[in-house]
Parts: sequence; C-alpha cells; structure tokens
Amino acid sequence: MFGGLSVFVQNGAYVCLFFLMLNVFKILFDYARWIFPIVEYKSSTDTVRKHRYILGCLVIAVFGNFLYDLLKIASALIF
Repeated sequence: MFGGLSVFVQNGAYVCLFFLMLNVFKILFDYARWIFPIVEYKSSTDTVRKHRYILGCLVIAVFGNFLYDLLKIASALIF
C-alpha cells in the first residue's frame, strides 16, 4: 500500500492506520452499547429497533464477505 515511500514513513503510516482502525472499532463498540443497553433491552422503541437492524445488516455483510473470501481461498488451495 505504501510501497514507494521510505521504510520510516511506511512504519509511521501503518502505526497511524492502526490507531485509526482502533478508533473506528471504539466508535462502533460504543454505538453497539448504545443500541443494546442491558437495563432497557426489553423496552425498545422503533428508532432503536431500526438502528439494531442496520447494525445487524452491517455485521452480516462484513462477516459474509469474510466467509466468502475465506471459502474462495480454501477452494483455491484444495483444487
């Protein structure tokens, strides 16, 4: 991805990318905690339910792509 740069700049870019991904994960985790509160789980409103469906679709899409790529790699190795 950063092949044309010096090694020092490459490592700095990878560290910054790592911290960026950690922040994205933290934001998604906090969003999931807001959608699925432990105390108020049974009294969900329509807006919270819509957010749950959207987050569920995103999770299914990401893991579906991951499983598809994993099966594609496995089938290429077997055949």
